[in-house]
Amino acid sequence: MDCGAGTDSFRTVIQRGLEFEKTHRNSKYLPDVQIAAAQACETWWSLSRAPTGEEVSEVDADVQPVNYQEGGEAARQKAIALYESFLQTAPQSDYSAYARRVLPRLKLGVDTGQRRYYCSIAD
Repeated sequence: MDCGAGTDSFRTVIQRGLEFEKTHRNSKYLPDVQIAAAQACETWWSLSRAPTGEEVSEVDADVQPVNYQEGGEAARQKAIALYESFLQTAPQSDYSAYARRVLPRLKLGVDTGQRRYYCSIAD
């Protein structure tokens, strides 16, 4: 995978997603943006919880959890809020089952392993 834009694309997705949500409350694309922003927040939080030492998988070989801990808990809280908002906006969408499955884990603080908006340089 080409990581020319860096490994942390979740930051851009969060920023642009939250801006879109504020300025386009009635857009037909709002649910898509909400789910993308929620997954980006979930990615940030999950990276802050990534395993270290002998537990590291090949996918997480280059992840340094300490680099994501600042802001990680706020990202988890934002992910929860975004998934809940998404479920109110689009309860029957294709992503609603995912949101319903991941929300309890996020609320309990259980790592979800989300990496959608992280580019691994080990790829």
